[in-house]
Amino acid sequence: VSYVIDERNKKSKKNQKHKTVVFCSRLYKNKALPFVINGCEIARNTIPNLRLIIIGDGPEKKHIINLVKNKSWITMKGSLYDKEKAKNLLKGDIMVLPSHVGLSILDGFAAGLPIVISDFKNHCPEITYFTNNVNGLLSKKDVNDFAKKIAFLFENPNILSSMSVEAIKTAEKYSIDKMAKNFANGIIKSLSNS
Repeated sequence: VSYVIDERNKKSKKNQKHKTVVFCSRLYKNKALPFVINGCEIARNTIPNLRLIIIGDGPEKKHIINLVKNKSWITMKGSLYDKEKAKNLLKGDIMVLPSHVGLSILDGFAAGLPIVISDFKNHCPEITYFTNNVNGLLSKKDVNDFAKKIAFLFENPNILSSMSVEAIKTAEKYSIDKMAKNFANGIIKSLSNS
């Protein structure tokens, strides 16, 4: 945790050239990548130095490559794991997962990234880790509102910083160790009650 906060502080002390949005998940249709790209493009009208890093692979890869081919502000990284993934997540300021939120939310939180989510109503159970206006923002299922939420975080660095700390706290709460302990305690409790 202190490592993530130190990395974030180092990043904010540098004269930051870019405001970086990260998408990190499988490239499936239900992840709404065109929505992400359009939303970031609209947000660039307010935040001209915004860039987008897309981490992941999947069946929509060729389609997404075609969508971004003339957009120099977008970088596609493909599948990343372990240190490489962590290093690229730490380059970000916020994560976007508008549709079909799953376990990727914990990757973002572990890197101290507030998450911008949209009301697609197709999210996995991991959406319960998200608290609107605490560790991220919820937009309407509308690309313009999504873009406004992204721009709002960059225009309000104190809110962004506070949400970053809350994101880390959330990741700590849902670590693998804690989930395993809770699961084991649940089994012990149910056995003792039978």
